[in-house]
Amino acid sequence: MILAGCSPAKGEPVGVSHGGAIEHDHIDDAGTDAPPLTGLPPDFRTTWNRVGLHITSEHGRFVADVYEHDHASYAEDLFLGDASAGVYLLERGDAGVRFAVADPQGRTVADSDAGTESCTRCHSGARNFVFDVHQ
Repeated sequence: MILAGCSPAKGEPVGVSHGGAIEHDHIDDAGTDAPPLTGLPPDFRTTWNRVGLHITSEHGRFVADVYEHDHASYAEDLFLGDASAGVYLLERGDAGVRFAVADPQGRTVADSDAGTESCTRCHSGARNFVFDVHQ
């Protein structure tokens, strides 16, 4: 499952390009500062199920690890080289689907209706708003 094709409407997108996968020897090499987004615990990299490892992100030139929690929440942890490049979050609940984006410093770039309209448009074509991971 990949969170593909979104970029926030306000501010600059987290990234756009056409690069390939880059390996990380250890998760610490890829950046450990989890963005403090509501719904994304700081330890998501160790407590959520990783469903994609070092995939080429549909969001641009980034490599991503994709995490899933209870078939309801998905995080795309983005990297550029060995540096963290932000996190995209998709969360499904009783109120519907929520998208949120954090920059590498953990600051919220977009959340819910403020800046995630393009996420909703793109993901509406995916099964349950979640695209398949292509390894």
